[in-house]
Amino acid sequence: MEAIRTGSRHFFGLTWIVLCIGFVSCVDSNASGTQDGESLPTDTITVVCSRLFESRTYEDFLERFIGDSIVIQWVDASLLEAQEWPEALRNAEGVLLTGGEDIHPSRYGQAGDTVVCGDIDVERDEIENRLLLFANASGIPTLGICRGLQYMNVFAGGTLDPHLPNSHGDMHRAGVEGNSRDTTHRAVVVDLPHGVRLGRDDESEVISHHHQGIQILGRHMLVWAQAPDGLIEGIYHRNRDVHPFYVGVQWHPERSAEQQPLVEPIGIGFIRAMYNWAHGILPAEDGC
Repeated sequence: MEAIRTGSRHFFGLTWIVLCIGFVSCVDSNASGTQDGESLPTDTITVVCSRLFESRTYEDFLERFIGDSIVIQWVDASLLEAQEWPEALRNAEGVLLTGGEDIHPSRYGQAGDTVVCGDIDVERDEIENRLLLFANASGIPTLGICRGLQYMNVFAGGTLDPHLPNSHGDMHRAGVEGNSRDTTHRAVVVDLPHGVRLGRDDESEVISHHHQGIQILGRHMLVWAQAPDGLIEGIYHRNRDVHPFYVGVQWHPERSAEQQPLVEPIGIGFIRAMYNWAHGILPAEDGC
């Protein structure tokens, strides 16, 4: 199936190696015993993504945090045929909503906002709506990045500011010379989301690539990170029992500078949550 591919990588990191070692210990303690000369059994974690790209930035980011005993199988939902969806969701351990073009404003009751939208991807809207219907019904670990956070909020009944430069100035789309769509700014933790190991008031210099953002927060969502201008940049689901990992970030951790509090823990938390989901480990039992 063209929509599916696999990848595995060795663990990576300096400052964050302690977090990774802790996770490796949990993985190895759950693996079946081996005799000398035998390799550890390989776990496969299947991630269904709303769309993947040739750059492989999302794959490279998450594969930094897995060892030889784990392989990630990547499923690009945008390439699935209708008959392939049930099996893809049945086999999934996680859902990843990636970045992309604008959400159609009719999704949040403001159809007139199309005049200030960029390119709109209604196909992605349908795909991500289907993935979040599944995620909300099942409680499967779910990560939304950039557009992904925005669709999480819209799905929960929230709204978007259709063009942040009109309301927030150039912080989120000032960019640098030669790349007018990227911008680097500070994001600050204001609450502690489920499943991500952070300290209150942690902050990072992160890369963003968007002109829309959360205006009214969706139902059942809580804020865990903000930009200095007050824009909501991190959200999570309030119900930990049903959603032990349901996290959205407005920035791109896969493109931001490494070894930062708001970068590696996002990927590590998602990998850990998917591993726990695959092995039936409840959040309260997770000692990693």
